[in-house]
Amino acid sequence: MVSLSSDVSQNMKFREVTSYTDAALAETCIYVFYHPGIDKSRPFYIGKAKRFGGIPASRYNGGYKHLISGFLNLKFRLFVADLGDAFSSATHYEQTLIDAWNPICEQRRLKNFIKREIPAKPWEKHG
Repeated sequence: MVSLSSDVSQNMKFREVTSYTDAALAETCIYVFYHPGIDKSRPFYIGKAKRFGGIPASRYNGGYKHLISGFLNLKFRLFVADLGDAFSSATHYEQTLIDAWNPICEQRRLKNFIKREIPAKPWEKHG
């Protein structure tokens, strides 16, 4: 496990996003969909996004509004952690969380990635 003081995951701060409008502003981030009614200990899905919404040419363009809004309306919780300049290593952060948190949704798992420090699960209250 890589544990460098400059490793962004040591200070990865997830914030909860409660609307598509807020989600659309997220850039260079890791995101986690979670629903306590499905499994209290595991997230539903973990992903990365350069631009989460509102940009026509982006993967998460305005067409994803219905998906994000639908999940939020179904009481899923959405957490976003900004990576900033560390986004070039986003796959490593994403894969570290997929490996550690074992999401419910089947996700592509890479065998070769640099494991990062694992942040606290944002849906759990920490004192």
